[in-house]
Amino acid sequence: MQRKVRAVYYCRVSTDDENQATSMINQKQESARVIQENGWELVDWYIER
Repeated sequence: MQRKVRAVYYCRVSTDDENQATSMINQKQESARVIQENGWELVDWYIER
């Protein structure tokens, strides 16, 4: 039996600019999409602002 790959995503923005808020949402969505498409198991995430 093969074990699922365990994945963690890390999102970061460097400023409080409104455009960066959208970037954070996009990073989270893209990370979740890649993890799901590959059948990996999301075990944690890190958000840095």
